[in-house]
Amino acid sequence: MARAPRPDDLFAFRLPSDPRISPDGSTVAFTLQTVPPKRDGYRHAIWLVRTDGDEAARQVSVGHRHDRHPRFSPDGRWLGFLSDRRGVVEDEPAARAGAGAGHDGASGREDLVQIYLLPLAGGEARRLTDLPRGVESFAWAPDGRRIVVSTSSPVRSGRSAAPSAAARAASAEADSGPDSDYHFVDRLGYLANGKGFVHHRIAHLWLVDVETGAARALASGPTVEQGAAWSPDGRRIAFAANRRRDHDLVERSDLFVADAETGRTIQITGGPMSYFGGPTWLPDGESVAALGHRFPAGAGSRNDIWLFAADGSDGGPTAGRNLSAALDLMPEPAMGSDLVPGEETRLAVSADGAWITVIAPIEGSNELWRISTGDGRAQRLTNGRHMVSSFDQVAVGGKTRLAFLRS
Repeated sequence: MARAPRPDDLFAFRLPSDPRISPDGSTVAFTLQTVPPKRDGYRHAIWLVRTDGDEAARQVSVGHRHDRHPRFSPDGRWLGFLSDRRGVVEDEPAARAGAGAGHDGASGREDLVQIYLLPLAGGEARRLTDLPRGVESFAWAPDGRRIVVSTSSPVRSGRSAAPSAAARAASAEADSGPDSDYHFVDRLGYLANGKGFVHHRIAHLWLVDVETGAARALASGPTVEQGAAWSPDGRRIAFAANRRRDHDLVERSDLFVADAETGRTIQITGGPMSYFGGPTWLPDGESVAALGHRFPAGAGSRNDIWLFAADGSDGGPTAGRNLSAALDLMPEPAMGSDLVPGEETRLAVSADGAWITVIAPIEGSNELWRISTGDGRAQRLTNGRHMVSSFDQVAVGGKTRLAFLRS
């Protein structure tokens, strides 16, 4: 017999998000969110499950607080992920370990969230990065030797690497004065709901050597750089940013491509009304797909799937090719709730570059579709009364294998 819900039912919810398929298509990594009975907040751990269904899913990270953002290395040997575990598992100088201590002994520290690498052949995960303000997201280079990361860590001298943990600890110990209790703000976008002051924490792109952990700044514009994506040859990185002088007055976003060695950056979209993000390279390395639109005068707009030349030749105010303009579909739907964790909508391109997979709603359901990069026709891949919230795909044996979350 059905019963009324009780508050302690919340502890039974186990919510997966952010699925990623291994390069050989055999395994899916995902983040599992739970509610701890004796803590106020969520916990996140990394889990693996085989795609053939022969084995039960298994937890592969500690999940003491927040382990998330799992990403397989291109050769499938490593699973990189973000974790804030260092305040619990590492013996560190008192000047750092006790700073701003809360119930977990580590709140208030800016360097907690770092990249960890788990060897999938067996063994413990090791911390790769040591960036002063941690890591917000990352992506593997195609050859697996470097990782591009998003971090608000300060660039101290040109493109130099971040200071070592020992150097930062010594600096913290020497500075015994209290933290500044005022902020000088000269831009409107200084505060974010749930985060507090953000004007002094602008996330930029850095490159990290996988072997040594050495880091150097790649892009450092006046605003946040988002959605970093490596070109197929690993020589360039596409990203989105609002680099207008009035970026705090007008919400816009353009696409840029940076040389991974020199940092030289070109803008590949343009016009006063553009808003594009989520860049994804086509296999030929000549085009970048993106979600976005151009605001029409005096009217609303919608997201579509666009293609732009990676060399900047489509940088004009009306350039680019809108693949989904003729479709009665709007990519990038979102549902934010405690039962469907919000995720960024993404594009995934087939190995031959002929199709782009995306999520779009129809008749009250969220479905997977693929859009032709040639004539823009759409093919529906899922059909049901459900919410498809995220997905990933890989090419295996000449076929595309998809993993997705539905509720």
